[in-house]
This record gives sequence, C-alpha cells and structure tokens, in this order.
Amino acid sequence: MLVLFALPVFANHEENGINIPSLALDLVLIGGIAVMYFGSVFAGELKAAFNYIFIGLAVFAVNHLIETIMIALGAGLDASEIIHRVIHLAGFAFIFYGFYRVRKVCASLKSKGKI
Repeated sequence: MLVLFALPVFANHEENGINIPSLALDLVLIGGIAVMYFGSVFAGELKAAFNYIFIGLAVFAVNHLIETIMIALGAGLDASEIIHRVIHLAGFAFIFYGFYRVRKVCASLKSKGKI
C-alpha cells in the first residue's frame, strides 16, 4: 500500500511528457472521492458538514492531477511543488472546517439528548 502512495512521487520526475502511472493513480483518486461522495449515507445538517470534508478531499485528488499535468507541460519541479502545497492548504482548510461543523452538529444533538 505504501508503494502505491509513493509511486506518483517517483513517476512525476520524468522529462518525457505525462507519466501514465501517475495519471492513472490521479484518476483513481478522483474516482474514489466520487464514490465516497455519492455513496454517502449522511442526511440533513451532518451531510452539509461532511460536504466540506468531501470538497477538501476532492481538492486533494484534483491537486495531484494538476501537478502531473504541470510537470508534463514543463512548469518545473520547484514551481509545481509550491503550487501543489498552496492548493493542499486550501484542501486542508475545507477539511478542518468540515470537521468543525461535524463537531457542532454532534454537540447540538448531544445537548438535545438525541445521542
């Protein structure tokens, strides 16, 4: 499993255009996020809170695809890595806010005696 997570890092450093293993793994990540989102069983306020988490995860998945394409277009490793990290910060912001909202919903339900 660890090798699968490390493969895009090693595969992105090729100079000959887009790397097929990186592209395939990026698309698997995006597909996995879509499956998680559409398979969600949450409803109401909890679903609204988890939507922020799904947005953050989608940002992570799409970010890897953006990095693969940027390297293939010759943007340079330094520039693509900086942009990659800035976009990841946005993804983390969505995830943190989503978990904050989940906590608020759970606290609200607990105070109402529903948990």
